[in-house]
Amino acid sequence: MGKGSSPRPFSDRPTFEDNWDKIFGKKKKSADTSPHLIEYELNKSTGELERLYEGTSKPNESQFDGN
Repeated sequence: MGKGSSPRPFSDRPTFEDNWDKIFGKKKKSADTSPHLIEYELNKSTGELERLYEGTSKPNESQFDGN
């Protein structure tokens, strides 16, 4: 008998379903907040990167509204 002559052992149904959900289940949505203290955003009018620190508002928020 060779290396692959015996079949793999079967796991019970609840263990199989639990593992299936762990592998292929839906991913939890992460929060939209960044874990970093500093974020960078592109200033659309000047084309420069601007540093934004956590807890501060965006400079010139009208530039970031998408218009």
